[in-house]
Amino acid sequence: MTFPDQAQRQRIRPGPSWIAAVLLILGCSHRLTIPAHAHGALHEQLIEVSAQLAAHPDDFDLLLRRGELQRLHGSWAESRADFEHARTLRTTDIEPGFRLGRLELDAGNPAAAVPWLEAAVAERPHHIEANLLLARAWVGQGKPGKSIPCFNTAIHWSRQPRPEWFVERSKAVLAAGPDSKEATRMALASLDEGLELIGPVPTLQLAAIELEVRLGRTEAAVKRVDAIREVSERKEQWWFRRGILLEEAGRRTEAATAFHSAVEAIELLPDRLQRTLAMVELRRDLEKHLHSPGSPPTTPSVSDAHP
Repeated sequence: MTFPDQAQRQRIRPGPSWIAAVLLILGCSHRLTIPAHAHGALHEQLIEVSAQLAAHPDDFDLLLRRGELQRLHGSWAESRADFEHARTLRTTDIEPGFRLGRLELDAGNPAAAVPWLEAAVAERPHHIEANLLLARAWVGQGKPGKSIPCFNTAIHWSRQPRPEWFVERSKAVLAAGPDSKEATRMALASLDEGLELIGPVPTLQLAAIELEVRLGRTEAAVKRVDAIREVSERKEQWWFRRGILLEEAGRRTEAATAFHSAVEAIELLPDRLQRTLAMVELRRDLEKHLHSPGSPPTTPSVSDAHP
């Protein structure tokens, strides 16, 4: 199992605004969620396009457009009918079939999606979205091993691959690997490729940290946490994660130092932030770890750490 040769690629790397981009990505999901107010706009567009189709029932582009609006609206049967009609008008055009595959995947029918998406990929091997959707369809069918070449192709041919693609591929590698340790190493390699191509995106780093821990490589996991902490404006959570990793590895003195650093980071925050529920809960967790059985006897209490 191999990933594409990184030396043969050229990528557009993100600038300093990568954190904002990651936050945007974290708000997305594979299946599009339409806000309530957007349904009204979709309904208006559907009425308009349907009126045009009443006058031109065999208009290929209008059928694709209405089918797409129906898909976004979650009207699977209506969307399917429009794409099927469009397919009969241009039997050699892959677009209706590709859209049928995407529709079936959205509708939760990965087995039905596979033939359409396979046909699209056979016609256009470097079609990024078709490969990506086919990979997800294979995963949905419980055949993660078949998804990996599709993920590879999508990543290889995209000028701006998204972090979640590497995470998805990593999960597929884990699910497909007969040797759990080797599969974990390969899954970690998938994430590291993303980190090299895109940059230190937290979603990739967090997934990599989990795999480092699974491999028993505490020091490597700690270094990854430190890398995120160094570029983060808010340090407290990352000090806390550092402490947890060290504590689980039996390095309690180092863990206590990290927990105290988390306390210090919290106390540097404005009062209004210290009083938020998240910070109150974090302080409570820190108290538990600093006073848990087996903690270093010389560890000061949280209240004494900063008179």
